[in-house]
Amino acid sequence: MNQEENYIKIIEKAFSKDFPTKNNVNEVGIGDDSAIYEIDETTTKQVVCTDAIVEGTHFDLKYFSLEDVGWKSIIVNQSDLASMGSNPNYFNVSCGIPPNFKTEDFKLLTNGMKLACDQYGGVVIGGDIVKSDKIFISVTAIGSLEKSEEGPDNNFAMLRTNSMPGDYIGVTGSLGNSLAGRMLLNEGKREKKFSAIHKRPSPRVKDGLNLVRSGVKACIDISDGLHSDLEKLCKASNVTAHIDVDKIPIDDRLKVTFPDAFIDMAISGGEDFELLFTLKSINQLPEDYKRQVTVIGKMMKPNNANLILYKNTDSEILNPTITEWKHF
Repeated sequence: MNQEENYIKIIEKAFSKDFPTKNNVNEVGIGDDSAIYEIDETTTKQVVCTDAIVEGTHFDLKYFSLEDVGWKSIIVNQSDLASMGSNPNYFNVSCGIPPNFKTEDFKLLTNGMKLACDQYGGVVIGGDIVKSDKIFISVTAIGSLEKSEEGPDNNFAMLRTNSMPGDYIGVTGSLGNSLAGRMLLNEGKREKKFSAIHKRPSPRVKDGLNLVRSGVKACIDISDGLHSDLEKLCKASNVTAHIDVDKIPIDDRLKVTFPDAFIDMAISGGEDFELLFTLKSINQLPEDYKRQVTVIGKMMKPNNANLILYKNTDSEILNPTITEWKHF
């Protein structure tokens, strides 16, 4: 257990007895990408998450513009909402601003937030501004679940706890691109594709809605890397993942640029903000959407020895190099 997980456990232990019941307010509390609650049985369930980005930890002003920073502060929250199958609605933004900041600087920061809202949904409705030695932005996001015509519960969401043995494991997009961008930027190399992905990632809001509408019940966004986030999914659902490494979607240019490391980068690289999900059958998905996701493995009954087992197409067990993507 890393320090971040340890702190979360402390919070959970302190407040677990105070969580309202499903029939009162709370539907999902600590332990998922977002919390879910309802005011009463007649309202659409609300989805709430909070994410913060801090200068020097999540972005470097040597290669991030202030618009990039504003953009990222919003999309990391849109991505958490997307993993639940939620529409983004509102954002409350608290900013820590250095004393040497100019009016034009703050306009650029705000414009980045506005661009992300315009493209992927939601609007900033309030927040706070304080003086700080470094730039930090903490955002609380509120989304809403769509109504389902099936069952007594007319709102539905994708949760980390809903994976079952026998489920197939799928991902959107390709993996390792953001890490490639960060590495190239740190090396001072001028490269457009991966650096743009790292500085202005795209949350999979439409994909989240497509998945939840197709009956997908378990999902998490890949913010800390495939391995790290798949571990969280396995722990929450008490299952073991068998991954076919040869099926992990990897950009051809990543393979060319990092010929000796692309597999490890795809497994460990964070901030891709793709969606990692499980489903009973790929046939759940609409025919035109099947081509936009990749099945990379299957969930099995819990295995005390391994949470995740990596194999190749010939079923040979592999031991990729796992580097934890740390935000703390």
